[in-house]
Amino acid sequence: MTMQIVQPTAQLFLREHAFATEAALAVFHRWIQEDRFAELVPIDVVDYSHIVDGPIVLLVTDAAYVGLVREAGRIGLAFRRRRGTPEPVGLAVAGALRWVLRAAIALEETLAAPVASAPNHTLLFAPTEFCVGCDDRLRAPNTPASFLAAQPQLEALGRRLYDTPELTATGDAKTGLRATIRGTATSLQALLLRLDA
Repeated sequence: MTMQIVQPTAQLFLREHAFATEAALAVFHRWIQEDRFAELVPIDVVDYSHIVDGPIVLLVTDAAYVGLVREAGRIGLAFRRRRGTPEPVGLAVAGALRWVLRAAIALEETLAAPVASAPNHTLLFAPTEFCVGCDDRLRAPNTPASFLAAQPQLEALGRRLYDTPELTATGDAKTGLRATIRGTATSLQALLLRLDA
């Protein structure tokens, strides 16, 4: 039986950054004003920059959380679906990847122009690594059995993104299913095109 999940997650990491939290806050607020991701029904933006390991800036929507996060000394952009209908793990994670790629491309484009509160900033995401998974420990606990059940779908997803992907189980017992997909890619746009092909 194919593993079905509800709360897929996807995260990519920054390869280069020098940005002010205020700039990210301003961008997320602008996205709400411009209905940038209207399908998710944006609600609010929250500043968590005082937290050492966790979210920095979070866009809260009815359907998902999208935010810059700090984990183990790395900064990345994460997407986590909050609710939905159970879907096969490959389909659900592909949807989360699509959203995180769209948000990362929009962030890079928006922050490429000078922002008054952060005139000397850069924000570039690495297209070579994604952390994916599911935050539902009942449907997809972070166990070897769950990884084996999800592995064929995650490997197929990795092949959609990269010519020669590397898939690794990650995380710990406190999280739901987690895996890292690595490969070689030239840009986020190229990955989004491959994912949509």
